[in-house]
Amino acid sequence: MTQISGYQPPEFKERERFFSKRTLWIMNLILIPLIFVLATLGQNDSDDVAIDYVAPNTEYLLADLTFNKTQYAGLDLHWVNLDNSQKLYFGFVFDRQPVASIQIPPFVNVKTQAQGGQLWIQIDMPNNREVIYDALVFMKSWLPLLTSNNKVVIAGELDQKIVASLVENLMFNDGESTEFFTSATKFVQTIESPQIGSEEFEVFYVVHLILKSRILSNRINVIWDTKTQKRLLGFNSVIEPSWLLPIKNEEFDRIMSDLSESLKPAQINVDGLMRYLMHQAGYNLPPNYFHTRALRYRQVSLLQINAQLIKLQELLIKK
Repeated sequence: MTQISGYQPPEFKERERFFSKRTLWIMNLILIPLIFVLATLGQNDSDDVAIDYVAPNTEYLLADLTFNKTQYAGLDLHWVNLDNSQKLYFGFVFDRQPVASIQIPPFVNVKTQAQGGQLWIQIDMPNNREVIYDALVFMKSWLPLLTSNNKVVIAGELDQKIVASLVENLMFNDGESTEFFTSATKFVQTIESPQIGSEEFEVFYVVHLILKSRILSNRINVIWDTKTQKRLLGFNSVIEPSWLLPIKNEEFDRIMSDLSESLKPAQINVDGLMRYLMHQAGYNLPPNYFHTRALRYRQVSLLQINAQLIKLQELLIKK
């Protein structure tokens, strides 16, 4: 088993042209389904027809979007249509990590992170036919074969047919891979958190806000560690018993008011929306999870908060 802490992808070097003409000819035979998707998706830079420039949309209201979750050939597929995004975004949740050192095509961006004990990979590119083609060929050669343990995320100017065609071109990846493993960050003291999506998560999250507000020292950090399957709240100091005292109405109202203000509807950039979709996929959340977040926090009561604080007191005493 390979142990990776703070996983970083291999370094990739770009060159002027990603594939030789001979390789592209071979890939043309292999990736025939791309004929449909490239005909319906992306703009060809070689088009002679002059068009007026339209600035891409970079922010969206969550309430205006529909997050989709479906099964495709045994895979969990999560996608959203982003009108006029002018970019195409892919996300993958893997229990393995790619190990092949393959050059990334020009204009294609790759990001990786360890999350929930798995490897999350995000790949984006301009909505351009030639770039999309090179990106799909790159993903086929670099990413491991998709299995039922994996999740796929797609965002951009999409409909069901385009999504199906894109996924079809990812069904036969043949990249080399090895098992993925990551270790938790070391802290002075930690509290294990309920997992996101559980019934207790919102209550615990409010408790975490209370703890942060009660810590007066600027040198004490409270950090979420979400790299492993266990979600941890880490402290670089010993937890003081006074931080876990029951909360009164005034303090509770102030914390909840600040939280409610932060959850008011606002424009969200595409990176934030992709983060939501990746969490939906990685933690098996319902498609409306982030749409209904504010409602769930409004249902958190002072009684639940104090019960959680007492529970944490008991856990720390046992330690």
